Amino acid sequence: MKKVVGLVPASMTLETNKRCMQDYYRLGNNYIKRVVEAGGIPVGLAPSDNWVTEEALDLCDAFLVQGGNEFYPYHFQMIHHAVTHGKKYLGICLGEQLIYVYFELKRRVEERGFEGDLVTAICDYLKELGSDFSLQKAVPNHYSEGVARGKEDDAKHDVEIVKGTLLHSVLKRDTMRIATYHKLSTPP
Repeated sequence: MKKVVGLVPASMTLETNKRCMQDYYRLGNNYIKRVVEAGGIPVGLAPSDNWVTEEALDLCDAFLVQGGNEFYPYHFQMIHHAVTHGKKYLGICLGEQLIYVYFELKRRVEERGFEGDLVTAICDYLKELGSDFSLQKAVPNHYSEGVARGKEDDAKHDVEIVKGTLLHSVLKRDTMRIATYHKLSTPP
């Protein structure tokens, strides 16, 4: 039986744009195609005002979080659901960073003590931290302009796959070539 993979979208202007008709989410077709190629059933998760229904999360066997610019409550809600329900999770770019951020903020919130919902506590704590807690740093030598279709190789570079990790055991390789698209033009 095919597995249902919940594709977690990037938010586009949800909290910064004042025009209600410009609140929308983005799913990359590239991710959808890869899930289909791997034999899965891709399902886009549609947050409503930054939250996904638990019923939608329950329908998914696994989750894929694509890259983006910001963390939103639905990101933390989804990873919390995956962790507490033993579901698989794959993060790409920002989605990968979310793994660290979720567990780091969870640790901090638990140390402070909290009442109520853990995901809400994490989101509230992140708001408290504001711009002091950001992983969005310029990365030297990363592609900083839009890449034209068919020119994706221009943005590719080698990355090391750490031995002993699940990814290494699945891919059975030490390196792979990947593309990164960061629109940060000023190196640190």
